[in-house]
This record gives sequence, C-alpha cells and structure tokens, in this order.
Amino acid sequence: MELGKAPLVAFIDADDIWAPNKLARHIALHTNEPGIAASYARIGFLPQHAESLDACRTISSVSTDQLRLVDVLGENPICTMSNLVVRRECFLAADGLDTSLSHAEDQEFVARLLARGARIEAIDEVLVGYRFSPDGLSMDFDRMKAGWLTVARSHLEGPALASLEALYFRYLARRTLRSGGSAAKALSYALEGLRTDAASFLTDRRRGIGTLIGALIAPLLPRALRRHVFA
Repeated sequence: MELGKAPLVAFIDADDIWAPNKLARHIALHTNEPGIAASYARIGFLPQHAESLDACRTISSVSTDQLRLVDVLGENPICTMSNLVVRRECFLAADGLDTSLSHAEDQEFVARLLARGARIEAIDEVLVGYRFSPDGLSMDFDRMKAGWLTVARSHLEGPALASLEALYFRYLARRTLRSGGSAAKALSYALEGLRTDAASFLTDRRRGIGTLIGALIAPLLPRALRRHVFA
C-alpha cells in the first residue's frame, strides 16, 4: 500500500462484483466532499454464479446520516471491504487492516477510523454485488461471530455491548437464511439474539419480526426452497 500513489484506495474480493460506474461515483463524492475519509454504497446480494448486478434479489440499506460506530458493530451496512473506498492518507494514518484477523477485519478497520473522528458517507446506489459462495470464508458464521466479539469488546462493554450483540445475532440469522445455510443455525442465532437483548433484536419491527418468522419456518422448508424464498 505504501507504494501506491492514487489518493483513493478501493478493494474487491474474488467473489464480489463492481458496478461499471462504481469508482466514478466514489471519486465524484470524494471530490465534492474532500473532508470524507471513506465512502460506501448499497450492496446487491447475488446467487453464487451470477455475472451481473441484474441478478440481485435483496439489497442492503445505507445510513441516511454519517456512519456511526454502533452502525458498523451492529448490522454493518458496509458488509464487505469490496464496498469501501478510503482516502489513502486516512488508510495509512489508521495503520491499515489488522492482518492478524481472519474475520471482522473490515469492521475492525472501520471502527478504528470512526474512533479517530473520521467521516464515512454513503452513496444511495447499488454499486457492489455480493455473491454467496457455500464454501467461502464469509460463510463460516461462527468464526465471524468470534471475530466480531473480539472487535466489539475492544470498544464496548455492559448493556451497550449486549444491545449490539443482539443486533449482530439478527444479522447472522439473516445472512444464514439468505445464503441457504443451516436452518437450525439460523434459528439458534435468532433465539440467541432474543435472549441477549430482545428489545434490541426487535428494533425495526419489520426486520426483527421478519427475521424471527423466517428463522422459525426455515426448518420446515427444503434447502433449495429456502434459498429461493430468503435470497
């Protein structure tokens, strides 16, 4: 990274897709608002072998305000490093990614940026496609949870940690359902989220109740049908 000269740094994972205008949209935002440290956009979730964003059936949301630590440590609208564009000077000043982490390194890096007072803004367009690969590193949800806990505990404790942990369990339940993963695992995440902090899990009633209902009916459906219904 130290050898790079471009003012902006962008990332792309092997399983992900960029929209043709992705970089142009991020460059325009950073040009117009030079005080922004990083930017992200909406994500379209895709089947494993999809070749374009036209195949997405589910789309992420973005924050209407500046991104906050609780957003990143909750359901993380950035989702993947493929969705992040960072000013090179900010990336280097924050010491880049923690290479000792195999999961949650993106959340850990963004959390450090925000802790330094950085501004991170959203582009309200779908500019990245996230392909679900059954064998991908990002499908190991238990290791994702362990990595997230390591990061979250370095920033929060007590009720604040429990509140975000409940949201993260909801996020894991939704990810498991979308990817066609274990129905039992999706249900266990949802129930653990309710046990941890039911009020937080049910924040945004549509999403909370919808996730719980999906997790309850998922064990009754064949895997192929689950992937079609929840994708």
